[in-house]
Amino acid sequence: MIVFVWMALFDKNRWITQWQLQRTIYKYEKEKSRLNKDIVNTKEQNKDVVRDVEKFGREKYLMTKNDEDLFIIAVE
Repeated sequence: MIVFVWMALFDKNRWITQWQLQRTIYKYEKEKSRLNKDIVNTKEQNKDVVRDVEKFGREKYLMTKNDEDLFIIAVE
């Protein structure tokens, strides 16, 4: 019984510490998963940009050629 109380309250590997560490590990694994998804999305966007640079410039930065007019339609 004394060993049980000692481990629960005074040991450096007590239950509260272990629970906090498990929570931290879970949080970081969740963040790692999110970041991996972001990496996949960024790689896909990079492939799209490399394939069609002109389309990317026109859509993202509203670039036009010298003899073109640009009309922006705002949807409300």
